[in-house]
Amino acid sequence: MVATRLNPVFVTPRYEDAGLFKADICRLAVNLTPAVRRNARADYIFDGVIDGKYRVPIFFGGRRAVLASAVLDAMRTVLRAPVARDIDLNALVEDDRVVLPLQVDGAWRTVVREDAQGFARATHHFIAAAWTIGVGGDRPLRFGTMPVR
Repeated sequence: MVATRLNPVFVTPRYEDAGLFKADICRLAVNLTPAVRRNARADYIFDGVIDGKYRVPIFFGGRRAVLASAVLDAMRTVLRAPVARDIDLNALVEDDRVVLPLQVDGAWRTVVREDAQGFARATHHFIAAAWTIGVGGDRPLRFGTMPVR
């Protein structure tokens, strides 16, 4: 297969954002769970919960993946309290009770993949552009940048 990805040296913020944010930008209140992973492009993907019942992957991709370290640090802070009380950390990661509330500006992306039976299955991802940690607190901190158009 021929590599079609542009050399990172030539990727401008406008080019990157055109690929990431194809839909309108909206604001979303989400609770991130401790489950986090990285994909082949080194994006951070957190599991988020919306309205206490809808699970959705929240992507911090491209140049914003570097800024996602602030989300990781905030999540570590949230996890320290239960660990100090001798609660099993592995059980907490599987449980949705430990969450980090964020306000995220970003765009929805629909990904359609074929399942094992050959049917098309659509999933929805939320791509983060800018986010606020500490919503409702004394000093909310804002990270990321709105897309360059």
